[in-house]
Amino acid sequence: MWAVAGAVVAASLTSVLGTELAAERPPTTRVVYQCADGETQDTPCPSPSTSRAPRPSTTEPPPATEPPPAIEPAPSEPATTIPPGIYAVGEDILPGRYRSAGGSFCYWATLRGRSGEFDEIIANDISEGGAQIVEIGEEVAYFETNGCDTWVRG
Repeated sequence: MWAVAGAVVAASLTSVLGTELAAERPPTTRVVYQCADGETQDTPCPSPSTSRAPRPSTTEPPPATEPPPAIEPAPSEPATTIPPGIYAVGEDILPGRYRSAGGSFCYWATLRGRSGEFDEIIANDISEGGAQIVEIGEEVAYFETNGCDTWVRG
């Protein structure tokens, strides 16, 4: 690329400065093209879409990935401990009395449904520290907890 640019500059300067520069220039100018594949040649490089003999790949195949961990089947019985979330009573958790150490901002609610409507709340509380106890009866469809330590049945 420099050889081509140098020849153009030299030709332009020759026309501006006259024959003095032409006398300093070598008698012949050779244009060399460097192609995308790193080869140099005397003729213009083929466009990338022009087919050439394929070069062997120098890239390595990606490393083999480990298979994803097996999905554990859902427990056959409802849990007796409750981390933060919303749980279906009788399916995800058992009815009964649960205790939590609380948390800096512990919210819990017993619910008739999951639509988010205010009238679905049976009971709820927000604690800013201290232990919490909740009775989840048979009439409760869902139990929601957020910001509380794990609830333990018993």
